[in-house]
Amino acid sequence: MTVNTPDSAPAPTLSPFTRRTALAVGGLTVATVAAACGSDTTPTSTTPATGGSSAASGGTELAKVADIPDGGSLVVGQVLLARTGEAVVGHSVVCTHAGCPVQAAGANADCNCHGSQYNATTGAVLKGPATQPLAEVAVTVKDGAVLQA
Repeated sequence: MTVNTPDSAPAPTLSPFTRRTALAVGGLTVATVAAACGSDTTPTSTTPATGGSSAASGGTELAKVADIPDGGSLVVGQVLLARTGEAVVGHSVVCTHAGCPVQAAGANADCNCHGSQYNATTGAVLKGPATQPLAEVAVTVKDGAVLQA
C-alpha cells in the first residue's frame, strides 16, 4: 500500500506556451514600445524669442537688425539670421547632415555634432560631412525689426 505524503505529491503542471500566448505578448510589447516612442514630431512654441509682434504687423518679430552683428549671424529660436549692412537673410538652424542645431559663429554657422560648417548668409556648406545647404527661412525687415514672413 502506498501512502501519499506531501513530499510525493505530483508537481503542478504549467500550461503550454501557445501561439496565442506568443501573439498576445508580442502585441503588448509592440504597443508598449509604440507608446514609449510617441510621435516623431515635437511640439514647438509659436511665441517669438523676443516677445515680438504678431502677423498683424507683417510677421513674427525675431530680432532687431541692430541685434545682429554686421557681417555676422545670430540664432533666434529655430532661425539663423545673417546680416550684411541693413540686409538680413534667414536659414533653418537644423544641420542637413544629422539634424543637430547649428550655432552662430561670426559669418558662419557651425554644427558641433559632427563638424559641418555653413556660410550664414547663403546657407552653403563650407565644410562637411553635410552635403546640402541650410534651408531658407523667409524674413523681411520693417522699421528696424526682422520679421519672419
